[in-house]
Amino acid sequence: MPRKFKIAIAIPPYNDVDVFTNDVGLIAVIEKNKLVGFNVAAGGGMGTTHGNPETYPRLGTVLGFVKPDDVINVVYHIATVQRDNGNRSDRKLARLKYTIDRMGVDVFKTEVEKRSGVKFAPAKKVVLTQRQDEFGWHQNHEGLWYYTAFIENGRVYDDEKVQFKQAFYEIAQSKKALFRFTCNQHLIIGDIKNEDKKFVEEILNKYGVIEFTNNASPASKNALACVALNTCPLALAEAQRYLPSLITKIDRPPMPYNGLHTM
Repeated sequence: MPRKFKIAIAIPPYNDVDVFTNDVGLIAVIEKNKLVGFNVAAGGGMGTTHGNPETYPRLGTVLGFVKPDDVINVVYHIATVQRDNGNRSDRKLARLKYTIDRMGVDVFKTEVEKRSGVKFAPAKKVVLTQRQDEFGWHQNHEGLWYYTAFIENGRVYDDEKVQFKQAFYEIAQSKKALFRFTCNQHLIIGDIKNEDKKFVEEILNKYGVIEFTNNASPASKNALACVALNTCPLALAEAQRYLPSLITKIDRPPMPYNGLHTM
């Protein structure tokens, strides 16, 4: 492949993956609680190079609807079209979004249909309205429990308030749960049987994970920053290390108005 190739799946109404910002976006179409297929989008990407006007962000274009049995074949041939037509001389212009714009959406779509033998049907109506994690305890359709823990900026650490590393290590040692990272950099402790729920909950309480999650403000739970300084060579300012201070200022109750304006 000429460059990285990102694939994301969204299940409406959730869009935690920002499905239209990926090379290929698959939006599940659910009818009467049954998966009937996917709307397929291609050519997304938010990256741009400072000072290079030939680069730009782009949202994925919806090519159409395909049935579940056809989706792997279609995605494979979206990749082969990019493989054979992507820019290999300029890395800055090598993503799929530039290939699609250079070829034209209709030409690109026709080529994918020709290679895959699958004709895109008109996209079906879907509504994407949410991109947030559901914190705390929940039970899935199989009767298994899972707990979503608030992990600020995805940093798993131990300090005087909360000991994430120790808690998760003890749960992992017990082999009574699985771990999944969310798109928002939080952590799900999942697949917990009913008889093991108390065991896991005691560990989460012991090390302050539940208290930390419960006490986090709505702004904190929905805030996210890239690592930035001091590890990212592209960073121009602080982000991850400053975010907690910024959220504290946002959450602070407003000062009573005394009729004076100060700067």
